[in-house]
Amino acid sequence: MNSSPKQSESKLRQILSWICVAVITFVFLSSIPFKFSGASETQHIFSTIGLWMSGFLGETIGTLFSGFGAYVIGSFELITSILLLLPIVFWLFKRKNNGQSANGSTRRSLHAIGGLAASALMGGAVFFHLFSKLGINVNNDNGSLFYSAVLVFFLGILLFLLNRPSHDDENTSFIGRAFGSLKPRSWKHWLFWVELIPIVVLLVLASFLGFFFYQANSDRYPDQTIASVPIFDEIELPFTHEYTIEKSLPFMASAIIDVDNDGIEEIYIGGGLLQNDVLYAYQPDGTFLDVSEKHNIGADKNPESFGAAVLDVDNNGWDDLVISRENDVFISYNTNGQFKEQKLGLPFDEVSAPLTVALGDVNNDGFVDMYIAAYIRNRYVKGQTGFNDHTYGASSLIFQNNGDNTFTDITESSGMTYIHNTFQGNFVDLDGDRDMDLVVSHDTGQVRTWRNDTEFDSASGEAIGDVKFTNVENPNSQQFGYPMGNAIGDYNNDGLVDLAFSNVGNMGPLMNRIVRGDLTKDQVYNPDIILFRNDGDFKFTDTAKEANIADYEFSWGMLFEDFNADGLQDLIISENYVQLPYNHLVYLPGRVLFQAENGKFADKEKESKTVNKAFEIAALAADFNQDGALDMVRINLQGRSKVQMSQGHGNNYLKLELPNTADSLGAVATANLASGKKLVKHFITSEGLGSDSTHLLYFGLGENENIDSIDIQYLNGAVQTLENPGINKIVKADE
Repeated sequence: MNSSPKQSESKLRQILSWICVAVITFVFLSSIPFKFSGASETQHIFSTIGLWMSGFLGETIGTLFSGFGAYVIGSFELITSILLLLPIVFWLFKRKNNGQSANGSTRRSLHAIGGLAASALMGGAVFFHLFSKLGINVNNDNGSLFYSAVLVFFLGILLFLLNRPSHDDENTSFIGRAFGSLKPRSWKHWLFWVELIPIVVLLVLASFLGFFFYQANSDRYPDQTIASVPIFDEIELPFTHEYTIEKSLPFMASAIIDVDNDGIEEIYIGGGLLQNDVLYAYQPDGTFLDVSEKHNIGADKNPESFGAAVLDVDNNGWDDLVISRENDVFISYNTNGQFKEQKLGLPFDEVSAPLTVALGDVNNDGFVDMYIAAYIRNRYVKGQTGFNDHTYGASSLIFQNNGDNTFTDITESSGMTYIHNTFQGNFVDLDGDRDMDLVVSHDTGQVRTWRNDTEFDSASGEAIGDVKFTNVENPNSQQFGYPMGNAIGDYNNDGLVDLAFSNVGNMGPLMNRIVRGDLTKDQVYNPDIILFRNDGDFKFTDTAKEANIADYEFSWGMLFEDFNADGLQDLIISENYVQLPYNHLVYLPGRVLFQAENGKFADKEKESKTVNKAFEIAALAADFNQDGALDMVRINLQGRSKVQMSQGHGNNYLKLELPNTADSLGAVATANLASGKKLVKHFITSEGLGSDSTHLLYFGLGENENIDSIDIQYLNGAVQTLENPGINKIVKADE
């Protein structure tokens, strides 16, 4: 006898249901021994989530979850597995007693409830994978735990849909009645709310990922006209940076350096944990060659290289590297193209890792001094959203050169003692008084602008007494956010150096609440990119909204440069966070903003073919093929970095080369164009984040065909004037 369609459908539903049950219970039961035995893998998972929860729910809840979460979740998984497998027990019991088959409605009810429970449990697991520091790749499992959670989440929903009460059933529940004969009191039934769980989870995940997908694929200001947008060709460098979330901070060093004095700059990239640093040289055929071994770059088994800066520290005519690593700061001295590292042995405390390097001459004595921004070592990180605990974090230090490239810690005497995780500092003369001030970006904090209030001799220009810094109020001082990378340049061509700072951006309602951390209601949270227009006399106005750069996404390093040589500074914004799991699913493009004549910026990464969907930490600029158009280097964590070579811009330019020594630090070069326009560039190091771009001062001239002169003002009071320097070439300013 043939089965009726209804019976066949019932058989098919039963088979599909048991397949779902088999997979779900296998996943749950195979993980329970790990949860109940305190296995190291389980401890890592729940302690990581607990630490993350402590940042915004309080340390008590985080500690409880770390200690007991595995047992609670394991118990729920065990109960859910028992519910799903109970129909087998009932079937065996009935067969033993009267030989009849199991009651179908009982099986359907247990499988429906068990499916909802499994979906709810795994919905929470997916949430923690995507939103906490746990991430998708847990203990280097290539995402198997995450994808198992996703699979069980959807199988649980399917199991419920296969076994939910039908429309004809007497006890029809919400799903069966929602689109039909919905009874007036049905919403009061507990099953109504239980059935909503997977729907709500799906909607939340879909809306969240949809929000970031929109961010990643939308142009903020499509109607903003940019007269000239150059096109770039991409070259991938054959070096894969290694990063491990359990052991490493998510940073890496990079710099542009001319190692052999041939006028063609090389690319230095810091290695990950126990990974050598590398050096790439541009070749005549348009490729890049690894020349690390040739120049003795990168020592074996170093900790991660976090930050780098370039300068001829020992005045021997060869560019050196100053590198910050987790265990100290190193100077890699260059002699005839061969590097030899010296560990400085700086007095950082146990919890503080030297993160980034800023070089300057704070006392105008002609020797390079250093500010080292420090971040708490990875093993001491408790959370990433704490604003109000002023005892948590690292201690950044400032060092004065003793005249022989040994250094004295002047942090306390200069007035800069504080505890706070710090991303990046830069020495630059902000008020034009011929001394180097300091700009600093603090994690879970503000931008701080430190004015150099050292007393200087009017004749020699050198410091009298101790170096002193004063923290001066700025537009961000009473706000809280995550300023990270620093871009420095005169974006509005008024002769005063301006400052831009990255931030986390709008992350959607849920993440915006999470990243507010422990901020109180009366504390102002500002997640936007920040742009300080310098108004003179150490006063600034945040013009980010006015310039169209405030409303962008999670960002790291930033870089001002004139990539189309029209005389206006453009801006690269490095994006994507390796510890935000959803960035592994939806990559932000890495923004390349070109500036229009009206002072507003527009994202043109698609038009210029410079999209960089990777975990970019910083961007560098250099003209590798000497065609007069600046190329881009995109420094990518946990992946391969890229060089984006400009196809040209059709405008005039001039590159000014100052001696790459401490005497040039803080120098201000003003190009006086025949049209009456003035372009100003500052000689600084370490713009971006852990990075140092080309030290050639690049002036984009547009269609201007003449420069009357270039005036160079040095910190020591010397003034150098280059008359009629010409255009479309490199001009050297001799020492």
